[in-house]
Amino acid sequence: MITIPWRTGVNMREFAFYGTSALQHTSAELQRRQLQSLRDLGIKVVRIFASHRNFTTQQCIDRMRISLAAFDEFDMQAIVCLDDGLSGAGFFIKGTDGYHNQTQGHLNAEYWTSSAWRTHHLPHTSAFATAFADHPAILMWELGNEYALHPRDGGQRIPTRAQSAAFMKFARITSEAIKERSPRHLVTTG
Repeated sequence: MITIPWRTGVNMREFAFYGTSALQHTSAELQRRQLQSLRDLGIKVVRIFASHRNFTTQQCIDRMRISLAAFDEFDMQAIVCLDDGLSGAGFFIKGTDGYHNQTQGHLNAEYWTSSAWRTHHLPHTSAFATAFADHPAILMWELGNEYALHPRDGGQRIPTRAQSAAFMKFARITSEAIKERSPRHLVTTG
């Protein structure tokens, strides 16, 4: 069993995209000021989003490389959230826009049941895990934020068995792909 020491963390989902068209009123300098303040507070872990709908996988990796170098410099680690189950902020994998058509922009369960994740999420995730396989500033990979199974069968609050099984298959296969490339990092569904 892996034992993780207690650490206080913060959520800064937009951090990797400061100074880009995704966050036009920010600057890369803001990253350093925030990390300095967090270090002064004793913060060791920061959760950030790795994807944005307007950026290719390689562009996202390039943004993450800058962020991880900063975390490493400030002796911090990141929980890297690879995708957002909601569409509002745009921090989801490019090409999945059409599947974000449910309540509050949630992914449609069809994304899981049709295995569309194999076309979008799996190659994106695999590229990240390969690029940062041994990076010391990564604490864990998070498959996605706020994942849910919508629409619910007949308005029920419980997803169908097929939806649940499809999501579990996604989580298993994607986690295995990450662990194959990045075996020292933890993986969570978020």
